[in-house]
Amino acid sequence: MIFIAGFVMITECILVNRENVEPILAKYIANTLSSHTRDVREAIHFGRLARNEKDVNELLHLKFPKA
Repeated sequence: MIFIAGFVMITECILVNRENVEPILAKYIANTLSSHTRDVREAIHFGRLARNEKDVNELLHLKFPKA
């Protein structure tokens, strides 16, 4: 559980501060990806491509088809 919380916190900070993603969307990306990967690079990829939660869900379906 600690690893998931750390991933979410670090991912949110990187997306907001480095990638200029809105904080609410950054939190959604981090929480959504936490059940599929612990790779921050994946979250950065999602942050650069997604503009809203619908985009995140579509990318998630493409990247992880069995999700």
